[in-house]
Amino acid sequence: MSHYESLPRRESTDIVPPISPVSSIHETSSPNPPVFEYLQSSSIHSPRSLPDDDSLLKKETTHSVSVRSIKTSPTKVQWPATAQRLAWSFLMLCFDLMLMMIVPSCFLALAAAAASLHNVGTKDSGTFGEQVQRATQLGPSIWPIVFAGIIGRSMKNIARFRAERGSTLGFLEQSMGSTTFLGTIDTAIQLRNPSFLTLGLLLLWSLSPLGGQSSLRLLSVKPWTNHTYSTIPYMNTTIINPASIDYNAVSPLYLAALLASNSSRHAPKDLWDSSKIPLYSSVVQNFEQRDPKEKDQADGYLPVTDAVTYSSLVGVPVGLLPKVDVMLFNITTRYFVFSAIDGKDSVRTATSYTGLRDILPPDLYPWTKDQIVETPTKVFGDSANTTTTDWFLVAISFNSSESTTKALFGARWNSGKNTTGFYTLQGQVEFVEVNSKVVCNPDCKVVRMKKTGAVQTSPLQTKWTLQLLFDRLPYVDGAMTKRASVQYLKGGDLKGSDGQALGNTPGQSTATFDAISDAKPQDVAERLTILLNTYWNLALAPSWQPNGLPTDPLAYTLLPGRPLNSTDIPPGAPFIWNLTQADHIVTRDNFRCNWGWFVVLVAASIIVMLCGICSAILAFKSFIPDILGYVSTLTRDNPHVPLPPGGTLLHGLERAKLLKDLAVRIQDVTPQEPVGHVAFAAIGDRPRKEGRLVWDRFYK
Repeated sequence: MSHYESLPRRESTDIVPPISPVSSIHETSSPNPPVFEYLQSSSIHSPRSLPDDDSLLKKETTHSVSVRSIKTSPTKVQWPATAQRLAWSFLMLCFDLMLMMIVPSCFLALAAAAASLHNVGTKDSGTFGEQVQRATQLGPSIWPIVFAGIIGRSMKNIARFRAERGSTLGFLEQSMGSTTFLGTIDTAIQLRNPSFLTLGLLLLWSLSPLGGQSSLRLLSVKPWTNHTYSTIPYMNTTIINPASIDYNAVSPLYLAALLASNSSRHAPKDLWDSSKIPLYSSVVQNFEQRDPKEKDQADGYLPVTDAVTYSSLVGVPVGLLPKVDVMLFNITTRYFVFSAIDGKDSVRTATSYTGLRDILPPDLYPWTKDQIVETPTKVFGDSANTTTTDWFLVAISFNSSESTTKALFGARWNSGKNTTGFYTLQGQVEFVEVNSKVVCNPDCKVVRMKKTGAVQTSPLQTKWTLQLLFDRLPYVDGAMTKRASVQYLKGGDLKGSDGQALGNTPGQSTATFDAISDAKPQDVAERLTILLNTYWNLALAPSWQPNGLPTDPLAYTLLPGRPLNSTDIPPGAPFIWNLTQADHIVTRDNFRCNWGWFVVLVAASIIVMLCGICSAILAFKSFIPDILGYVSTLTRDNPHVPLPPGGTLLHGLERAKLLKDLAVRIQDVTPQEPVGHVAFAAIGDRPRKEGRLVWDRFYK
């Protein structure tokens, strides 16, 4: 009753007139009509309960009635005793207006927050991003409740406003029935009134599921990749400066790589994390053994598997590597390949120096045939020489105009009984150029490669480089009493970790001669290839191989990068590098705002806000009591619900509060007539089964 403003009025002095006969209250042939029976318990007395005197006629009364339900005791119902004006509550109106604006504004703020997180990293956003993401997950639960509350209230206020101004019953019924999504559909079907109003209401309520889904799908987390490019240097494997070689530094690095564990020698990177270059012949062999469906040869590049053989025990150092998630770049490198010649003459053996002279070809370099046979201490050294060796490598018929160098590998065996045996393998050494795709993630490895073609110019075409490899390489482990290189060449196990036997020692009865002769020439040639390239790569930059290229970009301003075919070596240059373009890929999880769902959420929120504002305005302009859609409204002016006059200004819930103990039902109010009459009526004290609707009776 807080919605009304009281006006002074005098107390009612109406005198209750004498009660008319029963037929004037409820015309029925029943001796005890239900309404009459109900009135027996009321303060408005029936004729049978009237006192004999007329004192009641002289007594001032108020319009009240004692209501008794079947299960409750009689209760007084008191309408407002004074007349009141039509009015509305300003505070309630302000509350409704704020509620209908604030709640949709929260979803607009959620959409704005999601838009601000677009393309922002999940780690960069901190707790704000996590809170927004959790809020979007609550949207499907909160939005339908908010939408139904605001739109349902708006439809009731529209119906109330139109009922005050005058409207059709169909419009009012459709408005009151469209307070829920299913109610809108059911009302449209039941009224059978297709119109633009029906279509508009269906479109309006379709925003309920769309708004909830738009909140859920508004913000997502997706991987984001950024590509940046830079030029990085890597070691040139072609050019070498004689003045830059530190032989004292090469030997320990060579032995460290050779005596490493078996897994390290076959790993894609060396001991100093530089990427090794695979032998292209091994890559081709593995590719041909794969399933044809798995063969991928894009742009001529073949995939590199874990089963490949690498051309060297050390890799190619690369400088200026940034700390990024993934980096891609191509490098062009060259390496030596020692391949055994075909035929039975490729492998020869001898049991004496005289026999060795017979199997050696003429015109050898850097050692001549006479030096090997007549002065073996020059080639092999002796037990007193700290640079002894058990194998040699010489060029055959050296010609600087040829890109392929004929070579001869020889190994010596001493049984300890003044008996010496020799093993020779004849082949050729060529320079091969390959292009490799390297992926760093974060460790770098070659993943694809192709052969660019035969190299027309080989470093072995100069006598100095030929002497570097063929003369110095066999002596690199000469200071050791047991040779690691010979053991590796024959395919034996290298046990560098525990200091056990590493190879043949002159004067001991070891099977170096027999082991190499039993090995396949191709296997010996492949191992010799690996040793050649290991020593060559270490000689290119012995001071930088274990430490990597300079990390300071200023160090590269002194010398520009040189192409592969360049022979211009500046004086004092420690090494020469090549340049390549690297693709730096940064991958992270970013928030992504779905702009389609963003528009849906913003549009739905604005529509709901406008509907709420319009609802508040219509409520402000409406003065009639809110009685549409309430059960208590069925008791108004109902002859089957005996109530005293008054209470017309009460809202539906206010009236229901006063009549909450009144027992009512929809029943047949003429149960004794041939044709029933269905109405909303009070039950009173009549039997509960009397007047109930049944399926086999006719009603009008």
